[in-house]
Amino acid sequence: MNENQTLPPLLEVQDLSVSFKTVAERSDAVRNVSFDVHSGETVAIVGESGSGKSVTALSIMQLLPYPSAFHPSGSIRYNGQELVYASQQVLQEYRGDRIGMIFQEPQTSLNPLHTISRQISETLIVHKGMSKSDAIGRSLELLEMVRIRNARERLHDYPHQLSGGQRQRVMIAMALANEPGLLIADEPTTALDVTIQAEILKLLRDLQQEMGMSLLLISHDLNVVRKLANRICVMRQGEFVETGSRSEIFENPQHPYTKMLLEAEPSGRSGEPLPEAPVVVDSESVRVWFPVRRGVLRRTIGHIKAVNDVSVTVQEGETIGIVGESGSGKTTFALALLRLISSEGRIRFEGREIQGRQTKELRELRRKMQVVFQDPYSSLSPRMTVSEIIAEGFGCMRKT
Repeated sequence: MNENQTLPPLLEVQDLSVSFKTVAERSDAVRNVSFDVHSGETVAIVGESGSGKSVTALSIMQLLPYPSAFHPSGSIRYNGQELVYASQQVLQEYRGDRIGMIFQEPQTSLNPLHTISRQISETLIVHKGMSKSDAIGRSLELLEMVRIRNARERLHDYPHQLSGGQRQRVMIAMALANEPGLLIADEPTTALDVTIQAEILKLLRDLQQEMGMSLLLISHDLNVVRKLANRICVMRQGEFVETGSRSEIFENPQHPYTKMLLEAEPSGRSGEPLPEAPVVVDSESVRVWFPVRRGVLRRTIGHIKAVNDVSVTVQEGETIGIVGESGSGKTTFALALLRLISSEGRIRFEGREIQGRQTKELRELRRKMQVVFQDPYSSLSPRMTVSEIIAEGFGCMRKT
């Protein structure tokens, strides 16, 4: 047992339930869950999408859409302070100060209209009373702490100018700005590639040790949980079905659902295309350079070479993987192949040159050129239902 576990828990959650009410019905998302987190400890809540993990995490900071969300039962105490239905003044003292949170969707959690510097500085000014200049200086230190390259230059960037991994690091910097005692990490590596996922996990582990903070990890990824967690709560359909230490869960699982999760590792091999299979996409020397502008007149002083002379050929039935660290140009290259961003170089689709063609000319090909975006939340319109979003594509096809 960790020596800190002989002391009262930093966070105590008892008999917590969360429900959502609409005009027509009531939905019970979380039912009677209890757990605690001790100082310096990492506790993970793991389960499939929709199991209630994130709702549980958001309840701790009272960030659910109250009053449509409510708690039929439960208590959440941080260092003895009750947080369920606490006053806004009390919650203001705890949110972002004593309790930090890394949200699941960095792209939608960061304000697209404000620079990184302004967004990190804001929490320092509000909670620490820092001056603007001191807050900017501390923001730079935080970006360097989370190992963002060229941190001083990135201070003045907007979220859309950063890669997925860089945005996640900014979210971590914001969450750690006030040196919280508890950090809640909600799916911190979901949208990241494998190499950056490993870097973020190591970063969280190192920062936790340096700052002596507790970590509540929300994840569906057992590999992530295995590397970080001391204790694990397995959640299904709003309830904890099993809790235990890391060794107990991974070496001797008891509940059928836990066993199913452990056995659900992807397997299999991809098929090989026929040698005579036709070429679907053929590109040569594709280049995407973004201008760097500075000064009042926004003069171009250089370029960011996101993609530089890249060529690829994909046959029918073939799967090609493009791997690399965050910011290496993978997504930019994919968007260039689909003509979703401007580029230089040759791109042919089914033998037809598509560089230089107007949008109207490409419309016919759009039915055959599809993409699954990295961030589904920001890719789907919040003003449309799921059926409307899907049906819209069929309407476009009929028009062509």
